Amino acid sequence: MKKQLIIGAIIASTSHTLWADEYHFNNLLIGKNAIGLGGAFTAVANDLSAIHYNPAGLVYVERGNLASINTFAWERTSFENVFGNGDDFNRDAFSVIPGFFGIKYKVQDWHLGAAFIVKDFSQERSNNSATYNLPATAEIPAPQVQTEFATIDIDNSAYQIQLSGGKALNENWSIGLGLGIQLRSFQTDQSSGAINQVFLSEENVISTGFQATARFSDENWMAEPSVSILYRKEGLSLGAKLSKYYVIDRSHEFVTTIAVSGIDPTTPGVRTAIYDIEEACCKQQFPINLTTGFAYDFNRWQLSADVIHYFDVDQKVENLTQFARNITLDFDAITNYAMGISYRFSDYQSIQFGVFTDNANSSIDLTVPFQRLEVIDLVGLSISYDTKISDFPISFGGYAKFGDGLVRISDTRAVDAAVGVPLYPASDNNDISDASKSSYVAFFSIDF
Repeated sequence: MKKQLIIGAIIASTSHTLWADEYHFNNLLIGKNAIGLGGAFTAVANDLSAIHYNPAGLVYVERGNLASINTFAWERTSFENVFGNGDDFNRDAFSVIPGFFGIKYKVQDWHLGAAFIVKDFSQERSNNSATYNLPATAEIPAPQVQTEFATIDIDNSAYQIQLSGGKALNENWSIGLGLGIQLRSFQTDQSSGAINQVFLSEENVISTGFQATARFSDENWMAEPSVSILYRKEGLSLGAKLSKYYVIDRSHEFVTTIAVSGIDPTTPGVRTAIYDIEEACCKQQFPINLTTGFAYDFNRWQLSADVIHYFDVDQKVENLTQFARNITLDFDAITNYAMGISYRFSDYQSIQFGVFTDNANSSIDLTVPFQRLEVIDLVGLSISYDTKISDFPISFGGYAKFGDGLVRISDTRAVDAAVGVPLYPASDNNDISDASKSSYVAFFSIDF
């Protein structure tokens, strides 16, 4: 019966993550004006989201309160030709995100700001299956029906308390300092497997199969210090910010169960039933981030552009000891770009457009065993509209990101290695498949 188990078994992504999308740094845009400009806000920094983008801009922020509420996000990731009959495996997530809340006070020469920022948030409930007939063979001449399945439930959040301050050095230059404390919490329950039915007769049906389930819980406390600078003169603005995340504490737990039928449990080197629990506290290293920005105002128009560079991280990839899954990863050096344009109809009415990138931060490395990785570079478009209702400035708009690339899901080989037999079908392309990703975010914001 062993052959029946491996025919057409699903290659499902059962990857665990440090956060919901560890393969990109630009998961969510933050702040009403910045969203409309595609995140090109380092040199603009003219509302309280300067607390996040460039604290040096707090010197020029007049309103002391800002809230972004009712932010809706939807995301789909598709892995092509995953099931044995050629069907795709689709992952969908929908979330309601609190967004950004900030306040500002002036103390002597310093303009101080505090903010609650949702840096990442998603909830995923994905369930995919495929049922199809298998052709009769000389070994198994009876009709066969194969059912493959995969489920993924994810609850992810990244909340940051940001304290920042800006001070004017003279009429053109200002500096900023910031410190963020972030809690990243990630939990997921995932399952994949296959059931094979052999119809020897209407009354005699033999069923075999397997199921691999996993539960991951990963919690990270992180600190993000930053320093920034801003220059403004006659409509021209130049800004820069340097920051880096440091993991203060990490708690990671992994629980897996695997059950296999149709294989003799006395076979040497084979385990047909597995239950493993493992904990880890090794800390992921994160890259230095340098962002530079340019903005220029003329007549009713404003142009802005940001270059966001992340330096590489060469960290030893560490695996769980009992079940071979990596819990740290390297980061490539990457650069993202953002450009925005704004047109002011009046003092309280304006419209913004933006375009930006969200490039993958790692690359597939065939020398890393059981590596699971998405390498999908994304391009985004954004729009927002500012107006005023009952003396309250409000903004609404949204953005979309989309892209194609590759996904490597060979961590399923860790299941094969643990059981001792190849449950998932052999791959002639190093477990690399085509993939696509798209996400859509709508928001509403109010100053008060």
